[in-house]
Amino acid sequence: SKVNKRQITRDHDLPYDKFCRRWNGRKSKSTRDPTNRLLNDEQDLALCEFLRRLDYTGVTPMKSTITLAANTLLRKAHSGSGKTPTAGTKWTSRWLKAHPDFHVKKQ
Repeated sequence: SKVNKRQITRDHDLPYDKFCRRWNGRKSKSTRDPTNRLLNDEQDLALCEFLRRLDYTGVTPMKSTITLAANTLLRKAHSGSGKTPTAGTKWTSRWLKAHPDFHVKKQ
């Protein structure tokens, strides 16, 4: 038998549009892949590996070191004539918040 979506949303006090999007397989914002990431997974992994190597040698980086490393990765990966994306100091702070394993020297 056919499912009555309107009736389900009324019975469970759900927004009809949102219910239909989930019914059709669309993910919620919290479960979707992020769209505004500066580094891709491979670049992120390379940055983490770089910082682990610094840590292994006893060097604690400053935020500017992380920013410079991220910008180097972005510059090497950039192709085309457009402007190369760059990481700023706020990006570095957000990246560190998302990667709590890494610590930096105060500048």
